[in-house]
Amino acid sequence: MTGEREEFAPRAILDLELSDRSVQWKGDESTLQRERALVLVRLHSRPLGVIDVALGGNGDLGDILYREASEKLASLIAEHDSEDHAHMPARGDQDERDSDASCLGDRMKLLNDAPSVSVVLATKNRPVLARRCLESIYQLEYTNYEVVVVDSSTGDETENLIRENFPNVRYVRNFAGRVCVAKTRGAKEASGKYIAFTDDDAEVDRHWISQLALSLEAVPSAACATGLVLPLELETQAQLWFEESGAFVEGIRPRRIGLAHREPGSLLPYATGRIGAGVNMAWRRDTLTELGYFDIALDTCGAEDLAVFFDALCAGYEIVYEPGAIVWHQHRRTVEELRAQTLWHATGLGAYLTRCVVKEPGRVLDLLTRIPGGLRYGFAAKSVRNEKKSRSFPPEVTRQEWIGFVKGPAAYIKGSLAVRRSESPTAV
Repeated sequence: MTGEREEFAPRAILDLELSDRSVQWKGDESTLQRERALVLVRLHSRPLGVIDVALGGNGDLGDILYREASEKLASLIAEHDSEDHAHMPARGDQDERDSDASCLGDRMKLLNDAPSVSVVLATKNRPVLARRCLESIYQLEYTNYEVVVVDSSTGDETENLIRENFPNVRYVRNFAGRVCVAKTRGAKEASGKYIAFTDDDAEVDRHWISQLALSLEAVPSAACATGLVLPLELETQAQLWFEESGAFVEGIRPRRIGLAHREPGSLLPYATGRIGAGVNMAWRRDTLTELGYFDIALDTCGAEDLAVFFDALCAGYEIVYEPGAIVWHQHRRTVEELRAQTLWHATGLGAYLTRCVVKEPGRVLDLLTRIPGGLRYGFAAKSVRNEKKSRSFPPEVTRQEWIGFVKGPAAYIKGSLAVRRSESPTAV
């Protein structure tokens, strides 16, 4: 998805499992008529990569994609196979080896003795999207979980939807505040050992909770686990531009992130956007409580996920990135929506960095030394974040990044003052 484009071509979004060449697709079957497809390639449910392929060839779709993936991801397939079967018997055909793949063992053990998980979904005035998200949650392979929906809607449509179709959901009506308030309220209502968060404009993969919980079980020093976020559709140019701008994707390699093992030149603990996103994260309930949940001062400008990642790192915790925990996100469909979303994210980033100074004043000099690298990463045309942008990428969207970033400090100050007024004994 790099380089110049003369004309936008919608992509089908496909999910290929190499072990049995099975293919699933997002949306209805008509998407298979697209000329191109963005394909998530997995082996034994583990993601190996995302490839952009041409469709329309003769033969079975699974076989066609298998050949494409085998060619483009040959080294990763060989690496996975070598690691996965290192301790398996040499005898037996490939089908037998696939069915007993050692990489699946830890997840199967976890499912047999699954720790409790609470899934928190904050929503507002989007019942159609909330329904789709909840339907995906109830298709999880995991069994020991509850669902808490915090509804900030102005009407009763979402409440009626849940009452009639999802009777097992713990429904919480929220009449004040936005996403930070809603997520904090949901976290306080949760009873699970772990609290997973996603958004109403997303669908979760059936292995989502399993992989997040497994990561937290495996790394006791981790406060949080995040995962891979992929597009639910690429039907419009604006959605493809969002992917070009970096979207949410942070690779297909698992990582442990912490201040004790920062690489030279690292922008941590400030550049927490590379850790993951609030649409796909799970926290230890006790640790999230200790950190104070989500900063309500960011309620009107976002970046609450960046802030709580920062708090966790500064408190000495690690965060695990697990690409096997997958969420499919509904990108904005129009340029106007993309501009608004970009402005929101950039304002949140500016507010979040202001909060870093306020929250950890002892890190001011450290932050100042990292600003040049941060600006290069965020705004330089050839940075890792921006190098995928095609020549058609709209400059007005890039301008929103600068405008929002400059507005961020004032937004955080305004939010902080609002919180203080609400906590004042004289507040009514």
